Amino acid sequence: MRGEEDMTFVYEKNGKQQTFRMENLPDSTWKYVRTDTKVIRPATIKDFSFVDSRTQQEIGDELLADTGNVFIVTIPNLAAADAGCSDALNDIYDYARDHRMRFLCATATTGKDVSNWIDRTGAAYPFCCQLGRDARSLGARQSGAGADPRRANRGEMEQQ
Repeated sequence: MRGEEDMTFVYEKNGKQQTFRMENLPDSTWKYVRTDTKVIRPATIKDFSFVDSRTQQEIGDELLADTGNVFIVTIPNLAAADAGCSDALNDIYDYARDHRMRFLCATATTGKDVSNWIDRTGAAYPFCCQLGRDARSLGARQSGAGADPRRANRGEMEQQ
């Protein structure tokens, strides 16, 4: 989960430094010196960021906080993906929905590619996007073997 930090702000006036919290910052006659950050609880999971394709809201924390089963299927590049497993994915989605479990398809592609995938496969499940550096990691297996994550955004994943 995300960590917790305590931030204080050091300002100076008439040669005297004083520490303030965000809730009680001084007036403009004080000069900013620095920000001090103390880690209270370090983050245990870093760079876990997903955006709901429909709402454009960040849902990473929500997924991590879900105490039930969550299925996250990763398809880095929908345009280059083989739709041969779509019936199995649709069956897993139906099972998850019937048992009140969450099911998402995480992808680094958006818009028209998502629409085309839905048209090709009949996918009824929701999509979420992971952008930038994190999206490239969608192509790498957790074991570390297999695909080169630097190539995920270009649809050049090695066939397994």
